[in-house]
Amino acid sequence: MSRFLHCAAIGILGLTLCVVKGVAESDTSGNLQELFSLSFEDLLDLNVTTLSRVEERQGETPGVIHVITREMIQRRGYSSLREVLQTVPGFAVFHRDLDYVGAVRGLTANDNEKFTLLINGVEMNQVNEPDILNGPINLDNVERIEVVVGPSSLFLPANTLAATVNVITRQPDGPEVVLAKGSALDYGLTVMTGEDFGDCRSYSASLTFERRLGFDAWDDERSPSPLSALEGRKVTGKSDENYLFIATGRHREWTAQLLSYQSRFPELQLIGNTGSESWYTDEMHGVNVKHEHAYSDTLSTIASLNVAYKKSSRLMNGGVPASGIELSIAQYDYNGEVGLIHTGFEGHRIQTGVQLIYEDNFDCFGRLASSTPNEFTLIDEDTHGTGVYLSDTVTVGEKLTLVGGVRSDQNTIVGTTWYNGGRAAIIYRPVDVWTTKLMYNRAVRMPSPLAALNAAWGVDNPTAPDWADDWPLAERPEKLSTVEWVNALSVGRGRVSLVLYHQELKDYISWVGPHSNVGEFSGEGAEVSVGYDLFDHFGVWGNATYLDATFDAYSSGGESLHVQADTDNRLIGSPRMTANAGFDLDVTRSVLFSTALRYFTKQSAKATPGASVDDSASFETIDDQYYLDATLTFRDVVYEGLDFRLAGKNILDNRDYVAGAWLDGQYRPRGATVELTAYMAF
Repeated sequence: MSRFLHCAAIGILGLTLCVVKGVAESDTSGNLQELFSLSFEDLLDLNVTTLSRVEERQGETPGVIHVITREMIQRRGYSSLREVLQTVPGFAVFHRDLDYVGAVRGLTANDNEKFTLLINGVEMNQVNEPDILNGPINLDNVERIEVVVGPSSLFLPANTLAATVNVITRQPDGPEVVLAKGSALDYGLTVMTGEDFGDCRSYSASLTFERRLGFDAWDDERSPSPLSALEGRKVTGKSDENYLFIATGRHREWTAQLLSYQSRFPELQLIGNTGSESWYTDEMHGVNVKHEHAYSDTLSTIASLNVAYKKSSRLMNGGVPASGIELSIAQYDYNGEVGLIHTGFEGHRIQTGVQLIYEDNFDCFGRLASSTPNEFTLIDEDTHGTGVYLSDTVTVGEKLTLVGGVRSDQNTIVGTTWYNGGRAAIIYRPVDVWTTKLMYNRAVRMPSPLAALNAAWGVDNPTAPDWADDWPLAERPEKLSTVEWVNALSVGRGRVSLVLYHQELKDYISWVGPHSNVGEFSGEGAEVSVGYDLFDHFGVWGNATYLDATFDAYSSGGESLHVQADTDNRLIGSPRMTANAGFDLDVTRSVLFSTALRYFTKQSAKATPGASVDDSASFETIDDQYYLDATLTFRDVVYEGLDFRLAGKNILDNRDYVAGAWLDGQYRPRGATVELTAYMAF
């Protein structure tokens, strides 16, 4: 396999040279592929819906939002949310002890619960430890992805904190099939269909099956126990029996969405502890129905109902683990909303609404051989919550927009107290090519039922194991406040944007020992994005980020069990600087080539697993790591509607050690991979 990967890397590099030569020889007259629908000036004029739930220009939203179009996804070879987010300014993606997790502006989370995933605007948060960055969220049926960096979540319940990712699916025109195979992908199959009947009537459906292969990430030298016991085993990143089904329908004022997915991958902690076959399974099955009605040109209402079954489990096959713990958590989640939009006052768009949540927690248990009894209840309470919001967008002339909004949430998970969030923005467009925005956003995230209502763990629980009894359960929600200044300039074929921000997170909720409010996270940073279309068929792009952020623990007692931070109070696994750069090229009308270089530096890492967190020698800084990707796409091969894509990731096979998020040690990332995908439209 190693020889195959090196040959693949050399082959893709060779194709690069052929592509560059082909440009000089190709006929560049005429309008080549509509990549430059990727025009950066056009991107400023894209309409997005994630921030305000109504269409607004991307450059004039009250938040920092990045749009990844279908064209970008296909020509750059993105096959998972992980691959998309690791190129978005403000995001970093690294492996934890179980799966890939995202860090947002230096906030390395213990799992993916600190940002929210939406599918067509419908929340898809899991009950615990969401697995959304490797599978099963396949991108074959995606029209675009809107990524909001920062706490811009006024219209979402209080479980959205650091970012929001909205995956918007396509409206196919008839049946399509996508087949994929690669050195890291055992197989991928997506079938989709749909039809638009006009008059606000349409349907679409897609079904994806996927199975990914693992790699050898851990070793006895730098990896913590029990992951060090996995040395030589290709289980990290593996997934099995994954599927995703999405069906949408619209009939005038009514829309509906049905979603079902399952992700299953090796439970690395249990395998390392026991050597037995163990699996983590994440699943959700839900339906959303929404009704929108316009009573007049100035008044409309919205009503929605969402019902979902969610389950996460970490179980081994047969027996009870002597060390490591089995978990299983299930929940029925019911939530609904009624709201209205009023535009009757000149220049104003007023939005207000009420959201109700009820969570039926059941079948929540843990198993541990050293516990008496071996099986114990984790959660034995149901919860309910209420959220209200009010927002006003004021247009002052053609150049100035003012945005203000408040939100208040209460949830029995943390008692009867109401917690407030909100947003305020001044958006000014002095000339057509320049937009400047000054914004304040504050979001609140309630702890999960496992974090706040755990019946088996906690400092006051006499039956709690010794690793879960030194801190109280989470008692307060997390609150993240951010001030941002954004400037975006678009002139001719080029665009540049600069984001400066300061952020403060109160009552950070960590994981294990048990989940608890453990400290505060704060800092500032800068994010710059640039792009330029050199010719009609050739565009370059790039972005870079810098952050200076620290974590301050409330107490040193038990700190090492909660958050991995170095002696300078910098969170482990969070690079201080990242950069991405690439180009998109139409070689001919049917041959497209893209390449990208991903880079990070100044990442704090634990040098020696288990070493004292009070000794600076226990830590090191990982500098100057880079990964090269390249993708070659052939369109309308043999007949119109048949495309092929050859994508190589990390083609220079860089396997240098990196720090994992919330990890007492390091791991070696996946090496060079190659993947071939066929698209067939009928």
